[in-house]
Amino acid sequence: MTIGEIIFAVLAFATSLSSVIVALVAVHKNGNKDIKEDAIELGTMQSDLGYIKSGVDDLKQNQRRHDEKLDVLSERVTKVEASLTAHIENRSLHSRSVKSSQPKEWYLW
Repeated sequence: MTIGEIIFAVLAFATSLSSVIVALVAVHKNGNKDIKEDAIELGTMQSDLGYIKSGVDDLKQNQRRHDEKLDVLSERVTKVEASLTAHIENRSLHSRSVKSSQPKEWYLW
């Protein structure tokens, strides 16, 4: 082997070695960049999930309030129905007693 061939072989080896080193540095740098991007994305997702959870909790609370209002309203409707039924029965009884107490010529209904 001549000196020229040895220099050429050393330069080829040095070029190959520097290519490998540059590739490793690039992979390491991109790996850190990917990790940073993944961490940012994960943080954003956790923030969004917290916001969604808060919204769901608000909806549950509103649903409970509406259920309570519906229960109160249902009780009121039940009381009104009972009162109306009693009123109709009393009026019917009153109407019967008025009809039976009046002479037949008085009532035309």
